[in-house]
Amino acid sequence: MGRSDLAIIIPAFNEEVSIVTVINDVQQYGDVIIVDDGSFDSTVALAAGTSATILTHGSKMGYESALSTGIGHAVREGYRFIITTDADGELKSGGIKKVLSLLRENFSMVVGRRNTKNRFIEYIFGLLSSLAFGIHDPLCGMKGYSSDFYKRYGFFDKQKMIGTELLALAIRDNISIKETRVNVQKRDGESRFGGALASFIKISRVMYIFFKLCLQKKV
Repeated sequence: MGRSDLAIIIPAFNEEVSIVTVINDVQQYGDVIIVDDGSFDSTVALAAGTSATILTHGSKMGYESALSTGIGHAVREGYRFIITTDADGELKSGGIKKVLSLLRENFSMVVGRRNTKNRFIEYIFGLLSSLAFGIHDPLCGMKGYSSDFYKRYGFFDKQKMIGTELLALAIRDNISIKETRVNVQKRDGESRFGGALASFIKISRVMYIFFKLCLQKKV
C-alpha cells in the first residue's frame, strides 16, 4: 500500500495516557504525524512504538507552534490534505472520515462542530461566530485543510490564536469553508488552556483578534 494523501497532525504535550490509543484510532484514515511539544513524560517513547512520524520540539513552544510544525512538514512532504486533531482522545476519530470526505469535495477548509464544549466562553465565541459568519465552533481542534489552501498563506498561526487564524483569513477572503459535526468524549486531566481564569483570558483575546481579522479588508 502506498503512502496516503492525508496527513493527520496531532500536537502532544504529556499525553502518555492516551497517545497510543489515539494513534491507533486515527491511522486507518491517513499518515499520522505527532508533534511532541517538549513532553517530559513517556509520550515520545510510546509514540515511537507506533507507525506515526514523530517530530519534536526541544522545549515547550505551545499548541499553535506544534500544529504549525506539523502542518509545515506535511506540506513539504507533498500531502494533499491535512487534518488536525488532539492527542487527548476527546475528539472521536470518526470525525476524520467526515472531514476528509468534504475536503475531497473541493472545500478548501473544513471545520469540526463539536456536540458539546468545555467552557461557557466557547459557547459565546461559537454563538457570535455563527451569527456573523455561519461558523459555530471556531475552536474545534479537528479542522481540515487542502495543502493548496495552506500554501496560499504560507503559515498556520502567527498570532497564537489557538489554531483559528487561517479560519479567520478564509472567512475574510471568502474561501470555501464547510462545517461538519464531530463527537467528543470528556478528556481526563488538565485542559491545554489551563484553569478557568486563564482559559477565559486566552479565549477572550483570541475572540477579539479573530473578529478583527475576519472583518478587515484584504490588503
